Amino acid sequence: MSPPVAPARSRRKSRWRSLGWGVATTLITLNVILFCQARALTHFQRGAPRLPRVEQLSPGQRLQYALLGPPLGRPENDKTPADYHLAFTTVRVRVEPGVDLELWRIAAEPSRGTVLLLHGYSDSKSKMLPDAVIFHELGYSVWLVDFRGSGGSSASHTSLGFDESTDVAAVWQTLVDEAQPVILMGRSMGSVAALRAMAVHGVRPAAAILESPFDRLTTAIRRRCELVGIPPTPVSQLLCLWGGVQHGFNPWAHNPTEYARAVTCPVLLIRGERDTRVQAADLAAIAGEFPTSPECETFPEAGHDSCCRHDRDRFREIVGKFLKGLEQSPVNDVTDATEIDAERAESVGRP
Repeated sequence: MSPPVAPARSRRKSRWRSLGWGVATTLITLNVILFCQARALTHFQRGAPRLPRVEQLSPGQRLQYALLGPPLGRPENDKTPADYHLAFTTVRVRVEPGVDLELWRIAAEPSRGTVLLLHGYSDSKSKMLPDAVIFHELGYSVWLVDFRGSGGSSASHTSLGFDESTDVAAVWQTLVDEAQPVILMGRSMGSVAALRAMAVHGVRPAAAILESPFDRLTTAIRRRCELVGIPPTPVSQLLCLWGGVQHGFNPWAHNPTEYARAVTCPVLLIRGERDTRVQAADLAAIAGEFPTSPECETFPEAGHDSCCRHDRDRFREIVGKFLKGLEQSPVNDVTDATEIDAERAESVGRP
């Protein structure tokens, strides 16, 4: 018969057992919360109210959304080109089964080329209409696209530029048939989608105008955590993990700094100096990876929103000068783009 366990030893084992269960329960709870957070941030709900900017949330709202996830209202178009006295047609493009995109086409006669406008996260194509007016004034035909999940397009989710790059590629095939120089102009997530489309999907525009792209998805998520006031570590890493699981891609490989290495066209990078989400160092990291140095401009009064809205005249001057410089440069042959090899495609995420 074995001797009885000493009471002190029994109490120690009980304390360690309780501590282990406590740690396990905390980790499981944290992961469940962040799984729900990742889903809430990437799935739109019809009828849900649009959220105020993170910086405008009250402490109570921040706590509520930190625990339950914010209800993300589906982005809808509140204006059309007709509100800006522009004639337009509505076009639909099939990307894949279950995903159709709605676009507005604003023709210019004669046309110096075509500009494809790509909106940001939790926005729709109507938010790009002020930009469209300027490009139309400069003599360009303009296409505005609703990414999947937004406006008049189908689906109800966003992947922060990853799947949206497939949307860009699908629209690109339509624009190539117009036999005109095509310029991509994206804002925030839209600029990231443009970069990935060029790096992975063989999109070859005459030029790209990129406004406030994040340098890495992990950086973008970390900055959001900092703005809300929650610990970036390990929260941002776990949000990336569960977001990648839900959307089927490697979030640590969704990096515009790497996509930039495959971009061969002229590039204009712009950013608002008051942008707290994409900082100057982030844009510098991307700029340093392009094979040819891009043009870079900042707008003193703009944040992480529309530089055009904050200083329309300067925006028109900068993009007008950039586009005029393209007229003396040979246009890329978009019909003879080579296939991207599987090894490189895998290095930047899901092929």
